[in-house]
Amino acid sequence: MSRASSSQHTTSAGAGHSRWVRVTHWIVAGSVLTLAVSGFTILMAHPRLYWGAVGNDLTPALLELPVSRNYRHGGWAVATQSFPDGGSAVSAVRTYGILNQDGWARSLHFLAAWFLVVTGAAYLLAGILTGHLRRDLVPRTGELTRQRLWNDLTSRLQRKIRAAAGGPPYGLVQKCTYCAVVFLGLPLMVITGMGMSPAITAAYPWLCGMFGGSQSARTIHFCVFALLLLFVVVHVVMVATSGFGRQMRAMTFGKANMNSECVITSRRTLITGLASAGGLLLGGCSETEPPTYGKVLRMGDLLTYRAQRLLLPTRSLAKEYSRSDITSIPAIGTTDPADPHQWAYNERNGALYQRLRSAQFAGWRLRVEGSVARPGSYALSDLQHFPARTQITKH
Repeated sequence: MSRASSSQHTTSAGAGHSRWVRVTHWIVAGSVLTLAVSGFTILMAHPRLYWGAVGNDLTPALLELPVSRNYRHGGWAVATQSFPDGGSAVSAVRTYGILNQDGWARSLHFLAAWFLVVTGAAYLLAGILTGHLRRDLVPRTGELTRQRLWNDLTSRLQRKIRAAAGGPPYGLVQKCTYCAVVFLGLPLMVITGMGMSPAITAAYPWLCGMFGGSQSARTIHFCVFALLLLFVVVHVVMVATSGFGRQMRAMTFGKANMNSECVITSRRTLITGLASAGGLLLGGCSETEPPTYGKVLRMGDLLTYRAQRLLLPTRSLAKEYSRSDITSIPAIGTTDPADPHQWAYNERNGALYQRLRSAQFAGWRLRVEGSVARPGSYALSDLQHFPARTQITKH
């Protein structure tokens, strides 16, 4: 019985990772790395975390991260009232330029998130159908005991790790960690990300309320990101200590002893799959979309907007608020183009704005052009004859 058990263990250990596991692993790894870089860039634009529904530079922070010059306090212009009748929230603007690379970072973040969500869903579906999750990932009944978990953990901390076979079976600590990442960490990142989306939370406000507000969702999003980043670091260290070259070959090409001919075939398969996926995404960029969608970086925006139109067809993408909902917490971002003391002041545009304002905007026209159904040009008097609608939204 001992010999049969040993033979079965060797066969299982020598089987290596399935091809679909290897492909999804590297797509997820690339997506997570891209999300980490773009997410950190987004964080640098406002390196302050809050708890609750609101928060900005003029409110107390739960956690401040000195990762960019935006961390500095002060440098604010005189605050102004949001409404002319007084008694309302105030608004202010900085007197110096700040670091803000949100444009490309958010587009790249959306694109990588779509790769992560689609690949993660494919991994879960294949894992259920093939039995990979039940057989290799989820701890078996009776296996998850405190003593076994402690023994496996201490052996790894003491570096008593045998040379890895390049695939299952996994240790108990590995199983628990992988399950935490697959079933808790990554789904929580996606849900908190949706909890920060005004379009989604306008249609489903409970998604934001379950975290206590959009700022709470953002803080949880960052904390889970930090834990996942720690997992990646530890994961790479464990791979390095258990045979880096063998592990990398096994996860990339299958068995660690595969010949070069098979290596080329697997590499071509992976490249062909990624190129095909990119071609399908690019094919969806049509002339009816805004011009920025012609860029590869904007494919994530395109998928996001189309998913919103598909999933939220009859719902408002901006929740209605009343005057009584406005809090006393100050807002930021108001600018006066004619104020030379503000950092965004431009002498030429400021002078033009002053002339238009002194003439009560008599020569000003609003041009509507580009990929729109009815291009046009409207004077202020034209706009005043349009049906009026006032809406208070959350910023």
